Amino acid sequence: MTPLRTLIVLLLGHLLAVPAYSQVTAITNVRIVDVDSGVVSEPQTLIITDDRITAIEPEASVDIPTGATMIDADGKFAIPGLWDMHVHLDDPEMWPHHLTRDRKEAHLQLLVANGVTGVRDMGGGFDQILKWKHQISAGELLGPSIILAGPIVDGEPALWLGSAAVGDPDTGREVVRSLVNRGADFIKAYSMLEPEVFLAIVDEAQKLGVQVAGHLPIRVSPVDASNAGMNSIEHIIGLTYACSSTASSLRQSMDNVSLNQGYPWGIYLGSDERVRSTFDVANCSSMIETFAANDTWQVPTLRTLWGLSSRALDDHPELNRYVHASHIKNWRENRTPDPQLAAVRTQALDQNMQLTKAMHEAGVGIMAGTDMAALPYTYPGFSLHNELELFVEAGLSPLEALQTATINPARFLRQEDSRGRVRTGLIADIVLLDENPIDDIANTQKISVVVTGGMVLLRPQLDEILNDVADTMR
Repeated sequence: MTPLRTLIVLLLGHLLAVPAYSQVTAITNVRIVDVDSGVVSEPQTLIITDDRITAIEPEASVDIPTGATMIDADGKFAIPGLWDMHVHLDDPEMWPHHLTRDRKEAHLQLLVANGVTGVRDMGGGFDQILKWKHQISAGELLGPSIILAGPIVDGEPALWLGSAAVGDPDTGREVVRSLVNRGADFIKAYSMLEPEVFLAIVDEAQKLGVQVAGHLPIRVSPVDASNAGMNSIEHIIGLTYACSSTASSLRQSMDNVSLNQGYPWGIYLGSDERVRSTFDVANCSSMIETFAANDTWQVPTLRTLWGLSSRALDDHPELNRYVHASHIKNWRENRTPDPQLAAVRTQALDQNMQLTKAMHEAGVGIMAGTDMAALPYTYPGFSLHNELELFVEAGLSPLEALQTATINPARFLRQEDSRGRVRTGLIADIVLLDENPIDDIANTQKISVVVTGGMVLLRPQLDEILNDVADTMR
């Protein structure tokens, strides 16, 4: 048995100093960060019973049950467990690297060690991810709660291995029904879907009460996708051209090209000079207003483009230890060797940040996501904290950035009654920080304790997880 496996067995077997799923845990002298207002409480005592927060009261008035496991937080700051709303736990891009199951599962533990207690998986090996979801829920595997889509639903031809390629509306509806019946929590739409197929998929998903998220299809305008009921758009892909002063002609050039004859990807991705040189968020105010009115959420994944830009460092030795060598080799080989192309991507990142700020200020819901898997310099868990920093750089306050990974995902997932806040009655997904994240969003990285579903992991256990993940990736 590997060291990581041994650790997880101990955790799940209730044998550590702070027993996993102890009947009652009392965390004293803890300051609660209200992620709605940013107000930080005076020191409180927080009581966890099984997997729920059952009390938050001043120490003088709280009645701590006899036999409770006691933890002195020493004035640390409690925030809700973080959510990464765009991950690929079993990404088709990883399949050529032949990662073992142990190494893929190590990513789950790495997320938890970074305070990520929930993820939305945006497409991959359906059976494997569904199995992980059930194992984690049953307490058989350490990892974040998983909301999953199953395979990507794309047009013909599909862009990625393992996708469901759909060429007509009736097949699209059938695929949606099949995925929901198999256990998909939502539908992941993708770039190559034709408009009539996309509309059928969204309509069928709405009938079944599930959300549709993903790439804006190339042949569908942002406003049309929002009006159809697409729930979240990922990566800002297909949006920046709408902020061009020549948006109408760019849209026409996109519509006039058959997908099976090639495509002007630069317009769609925002890297085309015609987009970048004419970009101004004032030009797309109507699109932004439509998103706000229709409650069309955005997951910008700024960290993804950062990893492809000139801002990404060549090496991260302190983080590369948590990634398998095959990934690092692939990242280095696919780094942009052309400084001019890297500069283009850097400019595109800056424009994505401008659009993120404009959408946020207009009331469009923003959620944090990293596109974690095989993409360059995207590290499970660690990169979510970088995404929050990029949000602040884009103009969000530290509180607003924190909301993108806490209360906003809970709202989007319609789980405010169980997640997203540190509040009595909610699931005990909690991160204790040494410093206040409202003062500096970088403080989300100063993790002292992680509580996931009531399981308490102190800093020594978190460090052991990190060390064992590094050993597993060798």
